[in-house]
Amino acid sequence: MQVLFIKDGELKRTYLSDKDFNSKELTFFESVKILKCDKGEKRVKISDNFYDMLACNKEHFRVFKSGGAFEEKATKKSGNDAKINTIIKGLESYARKFTGKEEEKLKKIKELFENGYLPKEIIKEIKSEIEKIMKIEPNPHKILELIYEIIPDKYKQVEKEEIKRTTGNIEVILSEYLV
Repeated sequence: MQVLFIKDGELKRTYLSDKDFNSKELTFFESVKILKCDKGEKRVKISDNFYDMLACNKEHFRVFKSGGAFEEKATKKSGNDAKINTIIKGLESYARKFTGKEEEKLKKIKELFENGYLPKEIIKEIKSEIEKIMKIEPNPHKILELIYEIIPDKYKQVEKEEIKRTTGNIEVILSEYLV
């Protein structure tokens, strides 16, 4: 297996590929868990297919960057991410009753979560505040406003295209061969 951290301009992704050249995108924290090793762990000689897996991951990145898509299993979210994702889906089912402005806020919140733009500290704060309000009054309008208020303005102003700005020069930042 190979873990690859790759970037092009501001666009950064981490991929895992196996010996059959199946490649899937990982979150940063999934990558850290895989790359973690013991202090005394010995080095292993890389196999001949290392560069083939590297090419596979780079191609996966190029396709992603161009807007295409490989058939990919959705990565399972856990912890705070999963809870917030469930709440966002609940808010989406209630969207028919939102005003136009509320729908825009929900769309922005969903974009920020789906693309992983928010740091874990903000996600943790959102989860904590939602739990408090759910005990008092589980009102979708109030929950939406609460989430939107917690998110700092610098994230709300980010446009999807701005984040995906690329230079055309794909850089491999880290490539790790796993046994």
